[in-house]
Amino acid sequence: MDFFKMTVDEIIEYLYTENFYGRVFTTVELDNAVKACSVVDRSANADALTLFYSGGEDDIINSIAATGNASVRLIRRTDAFKLLASESPEGAKFEALVYQALKKEHPTCTPKQLEKMTIQKMFGISAANSDVYEIGEGHWTKISAKFASETRGNAYSLCSEALENRIFSRDELKQWLETADDEHTMNGIRKSDLVKLSGTERF
Repeated sequence: MDFFKMTVDEIIEYLYTENFYGRVFTTVELDNAVKACSVVDRSANADALTLFYSGGEDDIINSIAATGNASVRLIRRTDAFKLLASESPEGAKFEALVYQALKKEHPTCTPKQLEKMTIQKMFGISAANSDVYEIGEGHWTKISAKFASETRGNAYSLCSEALENRIFSRDELKQWLETADDEHTMNGIRKSDLVKLSGTERF
């Protein structure tokens, strides 16, 4: 199946319908499904303020996303987010498809090991202080890093849970710092000033 010729809604319907009838996808197939989905917020203006968040601000982000506000740019309004956050009518989630794939590819692993592998496949981050070209292996990490790398202009971080070992600090922030011009700001702080700070001081 060529996911790159499908819309995100078609991909979601295909994955969950096939899974409902017993198909277990491979991790490569699921990787390709995610890669086929855009990280473009089509509701945002070209000069929109990019908002980063880390999970603890869902109510705020949901409220902003619901308004269709074109002056802000959100990953919540992208096809890639829609796929990873999707759920079948029966309650199956994308993460469950990943678990099934790993179980089939690693038949000797215990449920606990498979759960750990699934978390890594969904949320795995890059190493601390790693190069901008190193991106964590997690699906959420990859789409978040790509979204950050495509930022054009100022940004604002609502990451109240931005611990050092979270996606924002390890993968999103370094992509924004690589892309942003010196005069661009995050939370009102110029990029040229942010790069002078240590990793933990930046967030």
